[in-house]
Amino acid sequence: MPYPLVVMLLLIPISFLTTCAPPSGDKQNADIPVTTKSIAQATTPNLSQRVQQNIQIQKVDISILETYPLQINVVAQVTVPNSCLTVGDISEDRQNSTFNLTLLSAPQTNSHCVEQPQTIEQIIPLNLQGLNAGVYTVNINEASTEFELMMDMVL
Repeated sequence: MPYPLVVMLLLIPISFLTTCAPPSGDKQNADIPVTTKSIAQATTPNLSQRVQQNIQIQKVDISILETYPLQINVVAQVTVPNSCLTVGDISEDRQNSTFNLTLLSAPQTNSHCVEQPQTIEQIIPLNLQGLNAGVYTVNINEASTEFELMMDMVL
């Protein structure tokens, strides 16, 4: 089985587990700004609108795994508007030395929704096959970061 498929099969259940976990109350996420509305002011968009809502990116990091072959993951702290949504489609498009990633929300299957922003950590493995050594930019929705590939990934 190809490695990217194995990684995705392992990461999907982990992301579902982290999105379903209650807030831990730790101080780590205290610096993430969250805007909330009172229940009386909150408007609930219909299901088709929720699926199209983009996810807000709070923070983006690069994780370089010391493996052979080299693996690089984008680790994004994302916020969805409520607990009815999670990260759905993730698209990756590479133009020269720029990775353009787009994350869209998708409805969760649970029926109990809390109309309060939810923070999720999303891990996205990058496709490095065929890349030459150099500096690469990763754009993920409205956020951006860079990493340096120290060796060619051409087989």
